[in-house]
Amino acid sequence: MAGVDPSTGKEKGDYTAIAVLGRDRETGHLYSLYIYNKRATPNELIDTLISIQLTFKPSLIVFEEVAFQEVYRKLIQEIASKRGVSLPIRGVKPHTNKVLRAQKLVPFFEGGLIYFAKGQEEAIKQLLEFPFSAHDDIVDALVYAVMALEEKATAFPYKFLKLKWL
Repeated sequence: MAGVDPSTGKEKGDYTAIAVLGRDRETGHLYSLYIYNKRATPNELIDTLISIQLTFKPSLIVFEEVAFQEVYRKLIQEIASKRGVSLPIRGVKPHTNKVLRAQKLVPFFEGGLIYFAKGQEEAIKQLLEFPFSAHDDIVDALVYAVMALEEKATAFPYKFLKLKWL
């Protein structure tokens, strides 16, 4: 499953963050398979989402829709479709503030049920500094990925990935 907190890609704006999570069916542990965090142009975001779909095959991608983002999501799906890739994106409009949304992550951390791969230190930094971090885009992307997992209780064969877990 994946969660997306998109931005416009402007030089001084927020980052676009994408989190791809997998769940072990036996243990319930969550594994952060991929974290993306950069000021992405629309084309970079489309290319990245297509790559994620082809690599991880998430059955659901939850995409934040605030202001322009609903149009953005539809455009991304249209372009991906023209490239022969169906992106299972569902838009979500946040109805609570970031702090309340982030509460969805608490049980996984309190239970020691979430693991991050080496190279994902920025995700850990944002989580540890939340809600006072300069950026919290990855936190939102993780929340949306957890929402996707809750909606689609499937597991990814993470054991076959050559990642080193922290």
